[in-house]
Amino acid sequence: MPKPFRLVSTIFLHKPYLYHVHIRFILLVLLLLMVAGCQTTMTPETPRITGRALLWHGWSDGEADFLEQLVDNFSAINPETRIITIAVPQGELLAQYQASTAQGIGPDLVIGSSDWVRPLVDAGYIRPIQDDAISLDDYRSNTIAALRYQDEMWGYPMALEPVALYYNKDLVTTVPRTLDDLLLDVNEEKSIAFVPRFEEAHWGVQTFGDGLFDEDGNFTLATSGFREWLTWLNEAQSNAGVILNRDGTTLQRLFIEGKIAYYVAKPTELTTIVEAMGEDVLGVTWLPAGPEGASGPLLPVETMMLSTASTKSQAELAITLARYLTNTEQTRTLMRTLNRVPANRQVLVDSRVHPLISGFSQQARTAVTLPNDLDRQDLYTVGDLTYGNVLSGVKTPEEAVCDFGLAVIELQGYGPESYELPPGCSVESPNE
Repeated sequence: MPKPFRLVSTIFLHKPYLYHVHIRFILLVLLLLMVAGCQTTMTPETPRITGRALLWHGWSDGEADFLEQLVDNFSAINPETRIITIAVPQGELLAQYQASTAQGIGPDLVIGSSDWVRPLVDAGYIRPIQDDAISLDDYRSNTIAALRYQDEMWGYPMALEPVALYYNKDLVTTVPRTLDDLLLDVNEEKSIAFVPRFEEAHWGVQTFGDGLFDEDGNFTLATSGFREWLTWLNEAQSNAGVILNRDGTTLQRLFIEGKIAYYVAKPTELTTIVEAMGEDVLGVTWLPAGPEGASGPLLPVETMMLSTASTKSQAELAITLARYLTNTEQTRTLMRTLNRVPANRQVLVDSRVHPLISGFSQQARTAVTLPNDLDRQDLYTVGDLTYGNVLSGVKTPEEAVCDFGLAVIELQGYGPESYELPPGCSVESPNE
């Protein structure tokens, strides 16, 4: 069959009138292409991102350097922006943020804890996230609940921080899946250790009951499982293989030295432990279940929050940066490099590739989010006292839980319709 250009040549040489028809057709096609090209050229350009923003965080030196790299990558994509990052000691970050924002000179973004939501919102120091500025489908319901207050979202979730069960593979053959199995497994040479405070030891409450609060935020102490959990702890501490100590630093050191087989702690300790022990000997899994179900540790969420001290242009840049640092790709990068447990559930945590992160990620599925209308720090203080009174023998679990309930009711100003106390415990007749 003749090639197309030979056919055109033939038309030109032997049938001139067909040549003119062909030329008109070509001109028509060219005209249509020119029109399409003009339409593309006339399309408005995407607005450029410009301006400056200040980001505060409490990350350590190595982590801070990597965060700086991510910010530099953002600036390379958006060359007309300048992002300045400042590291503040983690223990001072909240107070410094509150003080500077009160004066109108704070950062445009701060990486903090979901525990900060209520105090910062009540003070007017952070701005809500609009529905069209975040994809809520990227997060589990308990992650969203950690940042929801007054029917609005107050930050971009970065990483999840529930406690889980670290274990030494040289000392552990089979991981116990229930509390009963745990007690049978531990002994003086193969012990479990954790800090017996409200935040760190909350994980066992749900194994014996429904938890302290229902979905509507009602205080369901009567069916919570708190009394049963404290009873179990009080009896378990007589086992030589159960170590309850408030000195978390010492417990971590003993675990690293191979003197403890199991250690309950957050993923924020993972990098330190891996560097000291190596990945081959270390395991992480979810905490043991109880008679009423899976363990339920509290779910702190590392969060990017937007300051109310920003100008409109700074606020827009802050939103763009926050969305960038919490997108799927950056979340995956933070997991691989800094051992962050992804809050974004679109990031696959393959247990074969990231077994340690996977342990925390699986634990997060049953983790508990407390209502944000609680005064968290006061609640934790009262809770710590409750654990201390029981484990030191000052009060029985029944007495301590009743005192805890009455204190929470007073702190929150709950009416009778908002709480359910255990039998024998009432607001009218508190324990002496």
